[in-house]
Amino acid sequence: GLSTNDLTALLTDKGDTLEKIVWTKDTGDGYSLEKVRMDISNEVSNWIKSLVQNGTPGKTNSQTPAGKNWSVSKLTIPATTNRNESVPVEFKIYNTGLSPLTGFSVSIGIKGETSSDVPKLVKTIYSNSFSGYNTAFQDSILIQTQVQIPVSGKLSMVVSVSQPDYPNQTISQPIGVNYQTGDVVISEFLPKADQFSEFIEVYNSTADSVSLHQWTVQNNSTSKYTISGSVIL
Repeated sequence: GLSTNDLTALLTDKGDTLEKIVWTKDTGDGYSLEKVRMDISNEVSNWIKSLVQNGTPGKTNSQTPAGKNWSVSKLTIPATTNRNESVPVEFKIYNTGLSPLTGFSVSIGIKGETSSDVPKLVKTIYSNSFSGYNTAFQDSILIQTQVQIPVSGKLSMVVSVSQPDYPNQTISQPIGVNYQTGDVVISEFLPKADQFSEFIEVYNSTADSVSLHQWTVQNNSTSKYTISGSVIL
């Protein structure tokens, strides 16, 4: 019988060895080792634990990749930036399907806070089509570009890749875009008066909505007020 550390060979009726597999993987009780691709060698990376207990004898291997499939990962962007500054963006597209990956489209957008009391802001800030590739199974493509973010706040950058014959893929990463002096200014205030309530009025001088969620108003003393809930300028 087979053990968890063994050699298996397939010999013809003449004793010629057609196939030889050496493995050291312990897949756990009832899980087979499946060959991922039949057209390449028996290297260790081409054998993966079955997704199905008791294996898939007589059926398509559970780990057989689709003809056309891919994934996106390793999105790298700075943690913070300033509005309208160039932001370096880097990510990888992996071909996880058997067919060569030849072309695709990339869209990069930003979205705002998504808590229940703050509306979501979505903007597309970059789009481009790429062609001329011939990326084989398990190979990757490194995409590097620069974008500018026209709004400020606690945002997330969202990268989407698409191709008509492939499932759309999306990856995101948080990024903080600093507000600049003059973006939001105090336009009027009423100091404490006996017959009236104090107030502070602020003015948004930018072209986009600004969420004041978690902003703070403070005086020279230790007194301060944190804005909660949905306050949009």
